[in-house]
Amino acid sequence: APAPASRSSAQGLEPARPAARPPVSAPEAPAPAARSSYEAELGSVRQRLAPLSGQTYHQLLRVTPGTAPAQVDRAYRFLARRVEDEGDDPGWRATLDLLREAHTVLRDPERAALYAQMVERSESSSAAARERQAFEAEPKVDRALKCMAEGRIGEATFLLTWAEKLDPTRLDVPVLMSVVDFLRAPRQQREQDARGLQTILAAELARQPNDWRLKLCQALVLAELGDERGAQALMLESPDLDHPMVRLVRSTLRA
Repeated sequence: APAPASRSSAQGLEPARPAARPPVSAPEAPAPAARSSYEAELGSVRQRLAPLSGQTYHQLLRVTPGTAPAQVDRAYRFLARRVEDEGDDPGWRATLDLLREAHTVLRDPERAALYAQMVERSESSSAAARERQAFEAEPKVDRALKCMAEGRIGEATFLLTWAEKLDPTRLDVPVLMSVVDFLRAPRQQREQDARGLQTILAAELARQPNDWRLKLCQALVLAELGDERGAQALMLESPDLDHPMVRLVRSTLRA
């Protein structure tokens, strides 16, 4: 549910890699089957979400500002059932996640009031529009990390690209896109890529030492390199020890 249509329309919402993102390595191409699966997932997610990219949370749930939480709940359940009836492709799950994102904000009276104010101000203030876009970008980055950990790489790519268009000032998105490249690489290339990615993450963590998402990504890289102590230390800094990325780090350490 990104901000004004002039800045977040479906047009141009293609998952192009940021030019400033440093390469992890000069990788070999993914296997055709893996590439085909990734492209199919990305295409499904794009087809479902791109038409929704210019809508506010209110428009997504078809409610008005100030709608009572109980009515927001009913609107969400109704729309979620409709989406569930349409199929079970990757775009279906991504759409449910987007509806859930809107529902989480609008059913909380305090956050709903704050968001309604941002939407209203964004119609006449570019600063307010940027504030609203930054607000909407945050949950997409959060969800992208979960998608990466769960193997939904196409959805993660789309969400990160969307978040970067909403808030180009975010420093974590290009780095997280490098993590996407790492996860897409052939298994036999992982160790080489892990060393390059470790350097990229360390540099970014020096600038953003409290970014727990980057710490979890670094924990995954260290686990891939066999540094159990380093991976465990970073993993324990997560605010959610049941986060999918925490589970992926643990399974990598056990492998």
